[in-house]
Amino acid sequence: MTQKQETFCFCTLAYGSTYRALARELAKDLEKYSSGTPFLIFTDKPKAFADCCNVIPVQHRRHFFYHSNDRKCLLEKALSMFDYCVNIDSDVRILAPFPQDHEWLPGITARSCSSIIKQEKLRVDVKSDRLRKIRLQWLERLRYLSQKLDVNLEDKNVKWVYEFLFVLKKDAGKEIEFLEQFEVIARYFELHGIYRGCGTAMGLAAAKVGLPVRHDLMEGVEFFDDKIEKAKISNGEAEPKAKQEYFDTQYKIEHPQKSLLEKAVLKALRVVTEKARFYYHAVRSRIISLRDYDFYYR
Repeated sequence: MTQKQETFCFCTLAYGSTYRALARELAKDLEKYSSGTPFLIFTDKPKAFADCCNVIPVQHRRHFFYHSNDRKCLLEKALSMFDYCVNIDSDVRILAPFPQDHEWLPGITARSCSSIIKQEKLRVDVKSDRLRKIRLQWLERLRYLSQKLDVNLEDKNVKWVYEFLFVLKKDAGKEIEFLEQFEVIARYFELHGIYRGCGTAMGLAAAKVGLPVRHDLMEGVEFFDDKIEKAKISNGEAEPKAKQEYFDTQYKIEHPQKSLLEKAVLKALRVVTEKARFYYHAVRSRIISLRDYDFYYR
């Protein structure tokens, strides 16, 4: 089978009105620059994408407390339907035709990644004593987990994956083992109070099962990510006004005009909802983890 014959999709998570609105903007980009390619979206409100002809909206109830970990479920669904998937965060924009003939290799190809140990040491290097203490505790927990997994954390080839843009392609069944380990590791982190993006869990899972993780600048993939663009501007690598329209669009979506009363009510609802979700997933995870008590608690 040649690359052109292989099937693929784009995919993302979009929960809540803000991320649904951002995902709709991304859907427009993908319809324009990769017409005919399905865009799989896991969301809490599929009807929000009813008029998006390229979107496959899937109703999904969050499997983890930390939403980023639900990417495991998204990737599992995508690979059940296609040969490979291109994961894009819902707040990213695509600015030019997406390369259709790029030969993606089996495993994970990430636009940005680095060794896990390097990334974790950077996290510890902060001014706040309190935050540094917490992150040092996380690092010790991570070291302990890597021993349980029989993964050498000091190996520079054990990668952290910046999950905003990466490709996952089938690799003779290793991708299935990878997703299984991804869930186990993500749940371990949550049970021990480590809430962060899923890049570390992905890297450990890939190392555990021998799934390749490669860095690729993805030449030809032109995108907008506000955090990366701000860093480029700060370093003098980009013109401040060059992508202002994308900054403006994102800001309007993320900061809609509301009265003080509306803002107060929404904030209170978010707090209540997050607390309820936390306790629900805390109980659920503890019940699930009893199946392998030694791994999760000893």
